[in-house]
Amino acid sequence: FGFGAYVAAVLIGKASLHYLLVLPVAAAASFVVGALVSLPAIRLKGIYLALTTFGLAVAFPQLLKHPGLEAVTGGVLGLTVSLPQPPEFLGVTQDHWLFLVSLVTTVIAFAVTAGLLRGRVGRAFIAISDNPTASVAMGVSLQHYKMLAFAFSSMLTGVAGAISALAVRYVAPDSFTFFLSVNLLVGMVVGGVGFIPGAIAGALFVHFVPTLADGIHQGLQGAIYGGVLITI
Repeated sequence: FGFGAYVAAVLIGKASLHYLLVLPVAAAASFVVGALVSLPAIRLKGIYLALTTFGLAVAFPQLLKHPGLEAVTGGVLGLTVSLPQPPEFLGVTQDHWLFLVSLVTTVIAFAVTAGLLRGRVGRAFIAISDNPTASVAMGVSLQHYKMLAFAFSSMLTGVAGAISALAVRYVAPDSFTFFLSVNLLVGMVVGGVGFIPGAIAGALFVHFVPTLADGIHQGLQGAIYGGVLITI
């Protein structure tokens, strides 16, 4: 998510690339990075794989602050991103136009994911998830499909990060904390693993429930949020 956001910020702010071209570039770059990260990660399973991915979440903000990358990432100060300008003939505001871009991108992401899961790749994913040993016996390559799952999910998340950078108009290392990773995981679990429309329910939960909990009692926001999460 953070990588996609920084790809967008750097390409728009430093390379002056059009924001509509930034999204496919962020998708491709995130796909490659996800594939590279998967090389050591796919050899792990269960809690060890979870620890590896969360370890990356902890390390990423520190890497952004490294003096060697400061010229690109902006270091601690981060980078500002200009809000996309809508086509004049539409007569809509910048915020409305960004919403439309986000909506179209989301629909495309849902369609591509659903198509992928309905085909041969999706059947391999389900088989590996249900029974890895039986999958190998039927000739399914665990490493190949696990790498593809890692890369594809990284691609989707990278695009989300790029759109987030456009919406917030600013990226900084402290924007991509360990708690953000936990929130993304919570959204996935609440929505239901393997249930594509559940991503919408998970997103609504992550976005609105903390605010509602804060409105009920500021001092007990965490307890209320945790209680709702356990109940669900």
